Amino acid sequence: MKKTVIYTIAVAMLAIAQYSCTREEVLDSESIVTLNEGVRTDLDRWLERNYILPYNIEYVYKWDFNTVPFEFETTPVDYQEAVVHAHLIKYLCFDCFAAVAGTDFVCRYMPKQVYVVNSPMSLAGANFSVLGSTDFGKRILLSDINGFTEALTVNLWRMKDSQSAQQAFSEKVAKTTFHELMHLLNYTVDMPVSYKEITPEYLFSDWTRYEFKTGEGFISAYSRYSEMEDIAEVFAYYLATIPRRWGERVANEEKILQKLSLIRSYLEESFGVDLDALRDEYQNRLLKVCTGKVSYKMLTDLN
Repeated sequence: MKKTVIYTIAVAMLAIAQYSCTREEVLDSESIVTLNEGVRTDLDRWLERNYILPYNIEYVYKWDFNTVPFEFETTPVDYQEAVVHAHLIKYLCFDCFAAVAGTDFVCRYMPKQVYVVNSPMSLAGANFSVLGSTDFGKRILLSDINGFTEALTVNLWRMKDSQSAQQAFSEKVAKTTFHELMHLLNYTVDMPVSYKEITPEYLFSDWTRYEFKTGEGFISAYSRYSEMEDIAEVFAYYLATIPRRWGERVANEEKILQKLSLIRSYLEESFGVDLDALRDEYQNRLLKVCTGKVSYKMLTDLN
């Protein structure tokens, strides 16, 4: 039966092909396929001026089902949240790198595309969510893009006087981005093998079973996944953590400080980037946002 079906289809296809080749047909010059270019918004025009022209980075906030990995459950980003988020990561991350390492560095080593979705990316049956991912140095995907409007309006008074609120905001808006950006640099130049020798006990997929404890040389539970994730976590936490809290966190953590020292040397020798200058630049910018010196109005201006 199977052979018969295949043969029948083959014969039918041959007949169609012969008919198509012998039939003289005048084709309409107007294509039946229409391309929906979409409506250009004020944000689109702002992104062209502030992302594409200076940095050659495309910030994508419009929903595209084919862009998000099929295994993740996600939702589209809200337009107003995209406006605020695009301003924030430009000011706090890309402009920060440009101020310390130069615009050419950003154009060369930063992602060609940033794609954002609203909710944290969740996996069916998993007990964790994915806040970001990197596609081999070309694109970063960021999730959980919501709540910034409320943080910068309703809850701004909390951040002005509370380091805890400032820290929470910093981790939400920048830590994941810095984490993914470090992956891009690692794709370009490998970290020295001596890094892995500091704490070789990586758990890979078993990291979710690990009960995180301080004093073991890892900055977070996820840093035990692999060497690359460990590097990205140390880098991101160092930049995004308020200095006093960082000092408290790494007290008596000699192995984490050894890792940080290697990352510092790696960035300087491989890319000419001063890690401590980058951190100072970020922390200064963060404080301006959290105290309202860089206002919500400035972070939503599309002119």
